[in-house]
Amino acid sequence: MSRVIDSFINDVCSYIKYKGVHKEVKDELSLHIDELKDSYISKGLSEEDAEKKAIADMGNAAEIGEKLNKQHKPQTEWSLIILTAIISIFGILVMYVSSNFETRPVSFSKHILHVGVGVAALIGIYFTDYIKLKKHPVMLYSAAVLLLVLCMFFGTAYAGVKRWLVVGGFAISVNSVVGILFVSSFCGFLEKYQGEGFTGIVKLMLWGIGSMVLFVIQPSMSMVFMLFIAYAVLIIRAISLNHFDGNKKIQMISVLSLGGISALMSLGVLISNPHRLQRLLSFWNNGANDPTGSGWIFAMADKVLKSSNLFGKGTPLAEGSIDWVMPEITTDFALLNLINNFGWLVGIALVAIIAIFIVKMFITSNKIKNSFGFYLSLVSCVMLTAQFVINVLINFGLCPYIDVSLPFISYGGTNYLTNMIYVGLILSVWRKNNILPRTQRNIDTKEKMITFVDNKLIIDFGANKSKNA
Repeated sequence: MSRVIDSFINDVCSYIKYKGVHKEVKDELSLHIDELKDSYISKGLSEEDAEKKAIADMGNAAEIGEKLNKQHKPQTEWSLIILTAIISIFGILVMYVSSNFETRPVSFSKHILHVGVGVAALIGIYFTDYIKLKKHPVMLYSAAVLLLVLCMFFGTAYAGVKRWLVVGGFAISVNSVVGILFVSSFCGFLEKYQGEGFTGIVKLMLWGIGSMVLFVIQPSMSMVFMLFIAYAVLIIRAISLNHFDGNKKIQMISVLSLGGISALMSLGVLISNPHRLQRLLSFWNNGANDPTGSGWIFAMADKVLKSSNLFGKGTPLAEGSIDWVMPEITTDFALLNLINNFGWLVGIALVAIIAIFIVKMFITSNKIKNSFGFYLSLVSCVMLTAQFVINVLINFGLCPYIDVSLPFISYGGTNYLTNMIYVGLILSVWRKNNILPRTQRNIDTKEKMITFVDNKLIIDFGANKSKNA
């Protein structure tokens, strides 16, 4: 490249603030200048004159640079941030009320600390290059396995199951951390096996099955269920986009068949445990078959809902304190806590906001152009949605009871932190949706952002969109 061309291109790039895209812009501009130069040489111009003519035809460097800078500005999905903040405010209100309970009160100051740490994590993830996760799926998977193994041997038991690691006086909910590590690694493996046909699908499913087996051993059927949903959505979506290449119909039928078999096997494991079977039967019978045992929680939830008013605090239950009557009232049943203390109208408003939040997440995810970013964003949406939907259904007695907290509402630092990380990942992917280098996009390399038509420079901001857009 001559000094004149190099100087022109560097001048253009000087107006583009995001340096990560400079190489792509330089390559494209250089290609177009060379094409114009060769065209003028073929018409009889000298190399020096052809070069000057080509640069002149490209136009003003400042104008080109400013247009490209506008295209490559990081973008923020403010609506998701605002919705996350609103839902978190509901959680703060619930925890404030819960801090005044006579029995089993929560620490309001600790919850505020959890919120602060979660916000800091979201901001940190937002400014982090998520593409780095793509390069280390084995490392992420291994870290998840190591954490689970450590928890099984050295963890603190809750309800007879070791799910907590105490580090430096802080209790860490291992399942939440391991879950985000597993789904992130799964996205990396998904990218790794692109174009490998059914072989790639099988490899991917083996990694997924391995992670779910570990949670069966722990045991944590709630994590098994959520991972199953997340993996299924990713694989089915990838097949629909022909991510693996090959016959999509055969791939889809095979995956659905294997998924059905896995679901039946999981159900077999579930009902093989007498306690889980009893809990399932209690749900189907509205607790009538075991009103003082596994069915008791359904009866108490029903009493809380019936005692709650449209506005304001509901009628105190039993000993005069709802937290005395209802277990996990600040965690798994935080929604009932909210409804009882603030009324049905506030509870319905929260559910409506959650619904809007879920829809907005998926709309944002569906616009992602980068292949890995798309899948990482999608799985974050699925993990958050699964928690929201399952918890709401449990609180309204529409689903068997499993230990799933309500994101941003329930008490618990680790859960709040990991859920904020999921939101941070979505925002991080969206931030770089228009500024990733070509090599990081799942695109047709024949598409060009910068074209030259009829002696006019055309910058197509819609170019380079993958099939995922």
